[in-house]
Amino acid sequence: DLLANHGETGREVLRHKGHVALAWLAELVRHPAIIEAVSHILGPDILWRTTNFFIKEPRSPGFVSWHQDATYWGLSSDEMLTAWVALSDSRPENGCMGFVPGSHQLRQVPHHDTFDPDNLLTRGQEIEVEVDPGSVVDVVLRAGEMSLHHVLMVHGSGPVAESSSSSSS
Repeated sequence: DLLANHGETGREVLRHKGHVALAWLAELVRHPAIIEAVSHILGPDILWRTTNFFIKEPRSPGFVSWHQDATYWGLSSDEMLTAWVALSDSRPENGCMGFVPGSHQLRQVPHHDTFDPDNLLTRGQEIEVEVDPGSVVDVVLRAGEMSLHHVLMVHGSGPVAESSSSSSS
């Protein structure tokens, strides 16, 4: 309804901090299964920072460049993680996220802003390190499943190559 009733304004509300406008999203981040998985890694003292949507329309050129979340969050510690919940099935054909395993051990790598209009990151942030496509592991999830990754894990996603869309939070 938010997208249907409010168009691009609704999309921006969903894109950043959608939990402010959508009670179900605020409830989702507090779901016991999410809290349990995150606290198993970080301990019981959890601070939930934000929600973000990456909405990819069918056959759109939208992508997310290779990046590390910690780069543009501006926080003093990297002892945190991203909980990524698939709101629709996530497969290579619809631009699923891919990880570069072990890349968090590189620590913070240099990034530059591309401002590419098709990049779903706000400034098109992109690592200045070459990614070997053979090292990438696709994060294939069914709707409702979740992946967790360190904020220094290099990750990104390609465009949707089929007629179904992809959404995640």
